Amino acid sequence: MPRSSYVIWIKNRNIPNLLQLSERKNWNSELQKGGKYFVSRNGSSLIAFTIGGGYKSGNGVAMIAGHVDALTARLKPVSNKRTAAGYVQLGVAPYAGALNPTWWDRDLGVGGRVLVKDSTGKITTKLVKLGWPSTFYISFYEPLLT
Repeated sequence: MPRSSYVIWIKNRNIPNLLQLSERKNWNSELQKGGKYFVSRNGSSLIAFTIGGGYKSGNGVAMIAGHVDALTARLKPVSNKRTAAGYVQLGVAPYAGALNPTWWDRDLGVGGRVLVKDSTGKITTKLVKLGWPSTFYISFYEPLLT
C-alpha cells in the first residue's frame, strides 16, 4: 500500500469500535465475536478484519485480500554517480517494476516517505512532495542499446 494511502486511511478511519492490535502480542484475550480489528506494519502495510457474531472455533476462516503496487523508482540514499555537465545525478533502484519508458525524457517530481534524523539522533518518518519538477530521466538512443 502506498504510504500516502496508508496515512489517509489511518487518519480518516471512521469505523466505530475498530481496535488496533499489535503484531508483537498474542491476541487470544483481545479477540471477541463481533469485533473489528486492524494491524499495521512499517507505516505501509495494513490488515483489517472482523470476527462474525456467529463464529465458533474450528469453523475456519473466509478471507478477502487486496494488494497495491505503486510503480516507482526508489532514490538511493547515497548516489555514487558523479555530477556531469552541471547536473547532479541520482542513483535509482526500480521498485515494484522496472524503470518505465513512460518516465523517459520528461520532468519528474520527487515525493514519498523519507527517514529523517533529528538533532537528538531520533529517526522519524516523514511524507514529502516537492512541488516542482526536480528530476529528468534521460533515455538512451534505442539503436545504441542493441
